[in-house]
Amino acid sequence: MPSNPTSTRCIELNQRESAMWYFTWILGLAAAVFFGIMNAMWLEPRLNDEQ
Repeated sequence: MPSNPTSTRCIELNQRESAMWYFTWILGLAAAVFFGIMNAMWLEPRLNDEQ
């Protein structure tokens, strides 16, 4: 671990930033799955009405 406080702070920020990227990726994936399910639920009754 570097003894320089500035480089230690940069390392801590980089670790926090990487955690935020994982959170953003997971949140985006969950939103995509949610919208996919909602789209299928919305489309299914409309297809049944046409038949």
